[in-house]
Parts: sequence; C-alpha cells; structure tokens
Amino acid sequence: MVAASNSAGRLFLAVCIKRSLTASWEESYQNRMNALSNDAVHKVKVQIFNRGEKEQMGEMPVSKTAAKREARICEILECAEKHFSIKGFHGAGISGIAADCGISVGHLYHYFGSKDELIQAVVKLEMGRQEESIAAFEDLSPENLRIEMAELTTTIFSNDKEPFRTVLNFEILAEAQRNPDVAAIMQHHDAQMRRRFMCILRRAGIDDPETRTELIFTIFSGLSARALRHPEQERATLLEVIQDVILKILGDKPVTSDAACD
Repeated sequence: MVAASNSAGRLFLAVCIKRSLTASWEESYQNRMNALSNDAVHKVKVQIFNRGEKEQMGEMPVSKTAAKREARICEILECAEKHFSIKGFHGAGISGIAADCGISVGHLYHYFGSKDELIQAVVKLEMGRQEESIAAFEDLSPENLRIEMAELTTTIFSNDKEPFRTVLNFEILAEAQRNPDVAAIMQHHDAQMRRRFMCILRRAGIDDPETRTELIFTIFSGLSARALRHPEQERATLLEVIQDVILKILGDKPVTSDAACD
C-alpha cells in the first residue's frame, strides 16, 4: 500500500481499525462498518511518540482533504472485507472491489499499491478486532477471576458472536498457510493477545499463566472450528462442561492480586 508505507498511511489504517473497534464485537458486521465510515470524517486520536521515550494519546483536527482520504481508505477496506468474505482472498478481484466502491482500479491502487497490500490491511483490521475482544476479560475482578472468566466464556460462546468465528478469520487461517506475510501479521497479533491475557492471569495470582493462556486460547479457537464441522452439536450442554474445564485450567490456588506484568 502506497499510503501505508508512510506515517500518514499507517495513521489512516490505524484509524479504520480503531473506529471499527469502538462498537462492541458482539454487534453485526454491517453495523460496525457503517459506524466506521460515518465516523471517519471526525476527529481522530493519534499516538504521539516523543523520540521513543514516551507515548501519549492526543487529539488533532483532521483537514478536509485528509478526512476525505481517510474516509476513502475505510470505504475501500469495507468493500474489500465484503468481497473477501464472499469470494475469498484469491477469488475476489480488485476490479470488483473498486466497482463496489464506485472508483476505478487505478484510483484504488492510489491507496493500496497491490492486492497483497490490500489483503494485509484487511487482515490487520480483523486481527485488531480479535485482539480487542480481550478487553472484556481485562474488566474482570482479580479476586473473582476464575468464576467470572468461566461465566464470561460461556456467555461469549453461547451467543454465536465469538470473535474467532468470522468468515474472514477462517479465510485468514487458510491464507496464512501459504502466505508468510499474512502468517506474520496473524502471529504478531496472537502474541499481543497472549501477552494481555497472561497479564490478566498474573494480576490474579494464577501461576504458569503462559501454559494456562495457551490452553484457554486453544478452547476458544477450537470451539469456532467445531461449530462449522458439527453444526448440530448440543452447544448449551457443551458449554456447561467447558465452564468446568476453564475453572480447572485456572486452578484453585489462592489469589494474590495486583501482581506486576512484564
């Protein structure tokens, strides 16, 4: 992507991801993306790095030209997600995505230098949504983490809205098998998610957070795959058992909260 190769391009992509994450991940895909496009012309939050020494959040007004460009990038990503979800990364064509956005192929390439760069941008967008799903667990109290986490997990997977069950997620998993760039993006976000989840367990005084996180994440991703392989499964009964499994994974060691995170 031409724009994403410089700081402005990275900012636009970050804004698209941030806007899509302001809505709950339990909401429908279309509602999230509509909100994304409408909000794109307003003020954006940017990360200001002071020579790598500190990071802080600030607001900066967006010029009319910059806002228009930002909105166009978000619109292209929206159209690309729709086409990739329906036809797959390799089945969807740039011409169809451009036509859906009401622009020419050349105009699309002005924002994204190649189809591969557009795919990578969409992958980052979806992975960013998945990473933000960890926030629900970060709100749990360390004192009652085991029980609350087991209950929250059951709630998430009983409403068929879990973040790992999207069409794009399965398409990304398949693409990562043959595309090292996509695999690297996916693995980077997975590492971020694992770090955040391990920090939650560490604050609650749960030992061996790395192994326990890996086990719980395996359950998360496995449930989504099983729902496709076995759609007639008795999900309610299964989730009752999984709740007990989560409790056993977390153990029954007395909690000592507020442990430091790496």
